[in-house]
Amino acid sequence: MKLYMIRHGETDWNVAGKMQGSKDIELNANGLAQAGQLYERVKKAGYQPVKVYASPQKRAFVTGQILADAMNLECIKLPGMEEANFGDWEGKTWEQVKTEYPEAFEKWETNRRYVRTPNGECYQDVVERVMRALVKVMEEEKEDVAVVTHGAVIMSLMCFLTDTPFEKMWTFKPENTGITVIDSEELKAALERDSVLL
Repeated sequence: MKLYMIRHGETDWNVAGKMQGSKDIELNANGLAQAGQLYERVKKAGYQPVKVYASPQKRAFVTGQILADAMNLECIKLPGMEEANFGDWEGKTWEQVKTEYPEAFEKWETNRRYVRTPNGECYQDVVERVMRALVKVMEEEKEDVAVVTHGAVIMSLMCFLTDTPFEKMWTFKPENTGITVIDSEELKAALERDSVLL
């Protein structure tokens, strides 16, 4: 079983370089266009999801709904797939965060897997809730599915699956509506190696 992990379409905050996190930002015109083109990309790649799951946040769910409508599939909200909560840093650019929170940023940057942002999550928190959500999907589905989610979700998940230091997560950064293919066996193997659910 394959899981097609898809990052949502573009938002104005993406363009401005602002951290969105838990803020429920909507797609901009370009993001809606990207979502509209997603079906052709999925079809061209030969992917055949039988269902579309999506983070409940608007930018992801609308992307998922547009894809699902084009494929005559159901789009299901999947709690747990929301973007990382960046707490007090949301709405700011990386440069603003470095300037306004120098000590907190330095601690986070050197151990972002386990150091939480002020009033937010660390990436370990993200991995744990994401894995719980994906395990439920794997229990219910036997055929390939699409899961529309967020950039940091996909990057942290890939670090966990490949045992890559989270400080190198940018190597996995997907573009807006980029598709990252994960095999369910990879998820199961990662859980056996380093169970985050116990």
